[in-house]
Amino acid sequence: MSAPESTYEEWELKRVAQPSTAVTDLINSTVELTTRNLRSVSVVDRLSIRSRGLIDNKWDESKQRVLHFSIDCDQKYDTTKELPKLKASEEWPQLSTTDLETGFADCVEDNGLITDYEAYRELKWQSFHRALKDNDLIDKYKPQFVSFGGPVAEIMATVFDTSNNWKVSAQLTSGVIYFYKTRSERQQNPYSVGNASRRTYCGLNFLHLITDREDIKMNEFHKFFGINCVTLDSHKLLTLNEIDAIDDNERPVDLKLVEESRSLRDDSYFEKKKSLRFWSKAWLQGMDEVVMATISHNVLMDIDSKKVPELAEMGSRYWSSDQCIHFLIRFLSFMKTCITDENMIYDFSFRRGDDSVECIKQPLNDSNAILPNSCTQESNVKDLETILDASLKISD
Repeated sequence: MSAPESTYEEWELKRVAQPSTAVTDLINSTVELTTRNLRSVSVVDRLSIRSRGLIDNKWDESKQRVLHFSIDCDQKYDTTKELPKLKASEEWPQLSTTDLETGFADCVEDNGLITDYEAYRELKWQSFHRALKDNDLIDKYKPQFVSFGGPVAEIMATVFDTSNNWKVSAQLTSGVIYFYKTRSERQQNPYSVGNASRRTYCGLNFLHLITDREDIKMNEFHKFFGINCVTLDSHKLLTLNEIDAIDDNERPVDLKLVEESRSLRDDSYFEKKKSLRFWSKAWLQGMDEVVMATISHNVLMDIDSKKVPELAEMGSRYWSSDQCIHFLIRFLSFMKTCITDENMIYDFSFRRGDDSVECIKQPLNDSNAILPNSCTQESNVKDLETILDASLKISD
């Protein structure tokens, strides 16, 4: 294309504004692919949040920690480090009036706080599968489900807390359902520098003050994880959970920061929302207690411990632990009913204000697979040749 000399500027503007053939082809192919994908998505079924009739709470349940590992400041996987221990309650009072923000700027400067949570979540997922594979945990415990513990706890709380949207994607491989939560970026509080949250740092500081972590550098990347085998009614799960500390009986203990209550409304919010979230996570991990630090403007005021049944009692005006567990049993049964094809990916989603969980399915491909590549290499649930024969492609 040549430009008339007298109208070069006008021609140049038109030339720049005109998309190239390559760009046009890319746009057309993207639209075509999106349209084709939408056509291939279909609704499988819906599960009502509310159950009808009386709840039979005579289900069998057990939780057992079968392995633990750590990821250190350099993001290295290690199964040899001991879990941090909770300090004796007699030492807690001397921590009062501690300003938990102390050292925040230095930690940010040393890149000691996680800012890319999606990347770190993927690192945890990869490490989880490495632990499953290296220790033959699928063969040993024969789970029907594999997941992070957080999504499981959130799902079971949905029957009473419908304020959050959530979605989990599930993939069937050799009779095992792996599911993985799709979430938006973590919301930042007003006291933040970029993506480095002061509240996150305060929680990290408290973690070091109340455990025997003195020899561990103050760094959010350094975490400990436990793999639990959870049996609930006819379901068996292997879940991955962060471990803040263990008590004298080697049981995990959850550590929480709680804002000082200033009104009856604050008390009501704790009983209705916070106690439910704390209980669901603690129950799933088989904890005995949750240790809560009361803070005001990020200054530590008091430390208290609550037994897990006490949390359920605190919230009994607003929610029922039995109904939460019953809904989880129903949800896991629902997943088993919906998920039947290894060549499909299944999305289970709940939208704020809805009265049901929706399941949709679409063909499995490299862009939506949730299992890491390591699952196809000397897999402990199905040999590589069988996977290739089934044309199951698993992406990072």
